[in-house]
Amino acid sequence: MIRRRYGTNGIRFLRCRRCQHEFSERHGTPLYDLRIPQEKIVAVVSHLAEGTGVRKTAQLTGVSRDTVGRILKRVGDHAKGVHDLLVGDLTVPEVQMDDVLNDSPCSGTINTAFVERYNGSSRHFNAMKQRKTYSFSKQYKEHEAMSWLMVTHYNFC
Repeated sequence: MIRRRYGTNGIRFLRCRRCQHEFSERHGTPLYDLRIPQEKIVAVVSHLAEGTGVRKTAQLTGVSRDTVGRILKRVGDHAKGVHDLLVGDLTVPEVQMDDVLNDSPCSGTINTAFVERYNGSSRHFNAMKQRKTYSFSKQYKEHEAMSWLMVTHYNFC
């Protein structure tokens, strides 16, 4: 049940009919306790997911660089949680590479094309990993969050 709306964005404040507990509709999401419009947050995340750097995203969306960093950390943590939930129970048996190559009728060499393609995509979508640019990571948490956002976007979108 909607109890009231709050903030300049009209965010709904809800009440559970069963236990009468009250909470924000954004509770449990990366949007919780952010005071900027949802459209701007979506624009920030869209720019970041497409590989735009933090400073350029701030310039394009009209949001401060610190706010973009805060959104990135929240969305990155959320993306890591989604990725771990969907892929977390994946078990890969240990196999000696020599045994696999000896049993393979196709090749006696290791094909690294998939690893190189992933690395290329990672550098493309994460401005902090690009070579020969001024886009570099000053904060480890932002770098980690951007990496998780890229991995989740790459694998599931």
